[in-house]
Amino acid sequence: MVCKRFAAKSLTAPPIHLPLDRIRESAVFEITGIDLCGPLFIKPKAKAWIVLFTCAVYRAIHLEVVTSLSTEAFIQSLRRFIARRGRPTTIYSDNGTNFTGTHNALKEIDWERIASEEPFSPIKWKFIPPTAAVGRMVGALDRLGQNSPITSPWKIFPQLRGIVDCQL
Repeated sequence: MVCKRFAAKSLTAPPIHLPLDRIRESAVFEITGIDLCGPLFIKPKAKAWIVLFTCAVYRAIHLEVVTSLSTEAFIQSLRRFIARRGRPTTIYSDNGTNFTGTHNALKEIDWERIASEEPFSPIKWKFIPPTAAVGRMVGALDRLGQNSPITSPWKIFPQLRGIVDCQL
């Protein structure tokens, strides 16, 4: 008599079809996903949010702190990201008002005039449904910020990086 466990066939799942942006060769952060997590409560009575930039191909992360959910604050964090990591060609985000405001501001730029001076192309902004894979990391970061008051957003960065590394 043969045990059913030994005679059973292993389960095979069909291959997952990833978007082309996830499988084509590109530079790190050339294709970037962006999401916000927070608020983190900072003493005294202040809030901060973390902008999570995720490379879609290599799953690298970059964190920026903003103290407002305004479009201007997000544009400043995007400028800091570009200064440090380079300019992305494609950005994926949800439909947050600061993301749509930045997308609208980028549409108003005269890209043809810029292209005549520098070899730039416009940043493609793609909006995704709110249930994205980044949500798991954002949830973990949100829970960390709710557990204890933070005196400085910079003190929490090592903990945040550790959590995100475990999630990847």
